[in-house]
Amino acid sequence: IVEPTPPTNQGVLGCTEANACNYEPNATENNGSCYTCSDCSGATLESSSIRQSIDINVFDLNPSSPYYNQVFSTLNITWHEEKYCRSAVDNFIITFRNVTSNTITFDYYIESNGNGTIRSKQGFVQSLTAGNSFVKEEGDNAFWNLVAVPITVRVNSIQYQ
Repeated sequence: IVEPTPPTNQGVLGCTEANACNYEPNATENNGSCYTCSDCSGATLESSSIRQSIDINVFDLNPSSPYYNQVFSTLNITWHEEKYCRSAVDNFIITFRNVTSNTITFDYYIESNGNGTIRSKQGFVQSLTAGNSFVKEEGDNAFWNLVAVPITVRVNSIQYQ
């Protein structure tokens, strides 16, 4: 009977070079993954990507409105990821675009429901001129996965000028 030889080194694999951007302080064995960037202070953007993006038509449901039952705005919600030296940041960006020939003002409420847990954002869009966009960064964890959960958008007090 031949007994297997136990491994002689039970180290933790990772980048062991302290000046590397992906330095792993708990690593005891270098796995060859180390890399450097010009400024590893954390402020240097290494990559930027869109994880998910959805477009929603926003209808005016007020029967006395000149745009009753018509799209008055489009809404885009983008889940954007930025990778920096030693960190990554997720950011949700909402964009309302005025598709009317008027200047519009309205309140908004956006919610996503992930298994009964609701994440929501609300705000106010004032004097958005025809063809222009209102853009707001909502930060990390503003919404749930955009394509896997229901998204509800409500607008109130729509005014056309």
